[in-house]
Amino acid sequence: MPELGRAALAVCLGLALYALFAGGFAAFTRRRRLAVSAQNALIAAFGAAAVASGVLLSALLRNDFSFQYVADHTSIELPTAYTISAFWGGQEGSLLLWLLVLTGFSAAAVAFNRRSGRDLLAWAVPVLGLVAVFFSFMLVAVSSPFATQAAPPDGAGLNPSLQNPYMMVHSALSSLAGATRRGLSRHAAGRSPRGRSWASGSCSARTGRTLRSAGAGTTRGIRSKTPR
Repeated sequence: MPELGRAALAVCLGLALYALFAGGFAAFTRRRRLAVSAQNALIAAFGAAAVASGVLLSALLRNDFSFQYVADHTSIELPTAYTISAFWGGQEGSLLLWLLVLTGFSAAAVAFNRRSGRDLLAWAVPVLGLVAVFFSFMLVAVSSPFATQAAPPDGAGLNPSLQNPYMMVHSALSSLAGATRRGLSRHAAGRSPRGRSWASGSCSARTGRTLRSAGAGTTRGIRSKTPR
């Protein structure tokens, strides 16, 4: 299982690199077929990120303590809901969540704009590929959630400060807010020559503010319930 996770991240990195360089070259030279190929690579990168996320989530739910990340952030007695939230309870899991959300939004941008926004999409793909390259490189070379060890009888458990209903959604909302703001803002900026940037930009700003407010609200709730 850890080998599958590592392989999926390596594939995701390769696809993101292809989307970055092939997409950038296609945008400069106006090669439509190459641009479509780069778009497909970005969609496939989301699939690879989803496979890696599935491997980690499966290891968490099975209490597979041979995964160092699982042993460091869960335990046998930890309730299932908090076991799932341990996915983003550490640095490696948070990076993987960011990669999953960003590639998911990138794949959605490609799927919904293939026909109506070809010129914009040609330039958006290498930018989105660059972001995906950063996160996938970090997960492959710097901070992998698929490091293994001799399995201990039990894990260290989740950080007590994270065992809070608010924290179960806080990181996910923050990731969603960041990805939404960046993706929609670029989409709005790309449409400015046609006079549609104000409406699209306002929509992206409102969406980002709403999601960030939700994340900030969870943080305030945690602080108000934390004993001093």
